[in-house]
Order: sequence, then structure tokens, then C-alpha cells
Amino acid sequence: MKRGESAEAFETVARRRELLALLADQPLDKASIVRRLDVSRSTVNRALSALESYGFVDRIDGQYTTTTAGDLVRRHLCETLSTVEGLMQARPLLAAADLDPPPALFRDATVVTADEDRHGPVRFLVDLLTDATAVCSAGAVFRGDVPTPVRERLLDDDTLRMELLTSRETVDRMRAYHEPELRTLVSSPRHDLRIADDCRGTTVAVVDAEGEETAVLVCYDETGEPIGLAHAADPASVAWARERIERSWEAASPATEALGQF
Repeated sequence: MKRGESAEAFETVARRRELLALLADQPLDKASIVRRLDVSRSTVNRALSALESYGFVDRIDGQYTTTTAGDLVRRHLCETLSTVEGLMQARPLLAAADLDPPPALFRDATVVTADEDRHGPVRFLVDLLTDATAVCSAGAVFRGDVPTPVRERLLDDDTLRMELLTSRETVDRMRAYHEPELRTLVSSPRHDLRIADDCRGTTVAVVDAEGEETAVLVCYDETGEPIGLAHAADPASVAWARERIERSWEAASPATEALGQF
């Protein structure tokens, strides 16, 4: 393939992705394509000619269908567009993040920012944690309160397991304002609290809800309020989040060592 040809092919698919999606469902003749897309026959002729030239469609007995290459490149384009859409929505998060998340985290992701709804990120996190059976996270969360549904699950729900790595500052604040929750985190065999002196401000988490693991990235402002989050079920994103957490976990100290008896 000549230099620049792949970019031209990708551009061709981008302009004709609706046609490729149509032909991926079933083979069609030109008249059916014209009718289904509601465009002129000359437009269909040009589109089919361009796609045929790259081997993305085949003509068999007067009907057109996507080739394997055509379907794969169409699906890749859809994934790329989904990633770009997620990245556009996540710009406030990325401006505040102190790490470089993978683009896959934003493909088919739910992005919630405080710009759209001041309390949106907190509500989303509460709903997520309310349904969770296991949470593993690393990040210096400075939020000043613990929402009631999360507090109740933390103290009373035997089905919830939490492995949390956070900063000494966060633990000191919990000791001052949320001592019962802190005692539960430190003493319960269901939970494991770790403390790191160089904990990042951006929180990365893996949440298990009914056997389905998802990755979460949460960014905060200087007061500890979430400015936004990205939530994704993409396996590569979950693997990235777990790897980041495990790497931070190795350098952290158990809370029982750092706090002693209190």
C-alpha cells in the first residue's frame, strides 16, 4: 500500500459508513440501496465504486455485500468515533487528571461532569457503589462527607468488599469526621485500607457489580469535590485500572501499621 493510501481508505469508509452498515446486514442490489438510503443512483454508484476499489465491498450476482475487510474497518471506525466522542466529553477531566489514561477508557464510556450537573458525578458514584459487591481503588480523595447510602453499606452490608488505597490526609480527615467508617475499614476482614504518602489526586477504581467489572476514573477539584468521571466496561480499560491500582498498592502501607490503635 502506498503512503497515504490507508488514510484515504479510512476517509472513504468514514464518508460511506452508512452504506457499509447497510450492506453488513444483508446483500442488496443498487435499486434497493438507492431506496433504503434515499439518495440518487449516481451517489450510490460513486460510493460503491470507491469501496470496491479498496476491496471493502463485493458484487455477487448483481448484489453488493461487505467483505470481511470492509466490515472490520467499518467496526474499527465506529470504535474510533465512539472514543473521540468520549474524549470530547471528558475534556474537563483530562485537564485535571494527573495521569494518562488509555483512549479505550473513553470508548462507549459514560462520562459525567460537574459542568453539566454539579451533583451529577456524586450521584453516579453513589448509584455505582450502592450496586457494587467489590471495589478496589487508589486515589487521594479529599471529599468532606460520606453519602448516606455508601455509609450504610460500608458499616452494615456484609456483601460489600472494599480494597482502598488513599492518602494520609484523607485518612486524617476521616478520623476527624467519620471515625465509625474508618474503624470499619481498618478492622473489618471484609475491607483492606492502605495509605500512600505519594497518592495521586485522581482516583482509579475497579468496581464489581454482580460479576461484571468496570473501570472508573474520577477527577477532583482543589476542595475534593468530583469534577467528573469516566465509567467503562471495556476489558482493556479494566485491565489498565487494575494494573495501576496494583502498582500503587505495592508502595502503600496497611492502615493498621500507619494508624496503630485509635
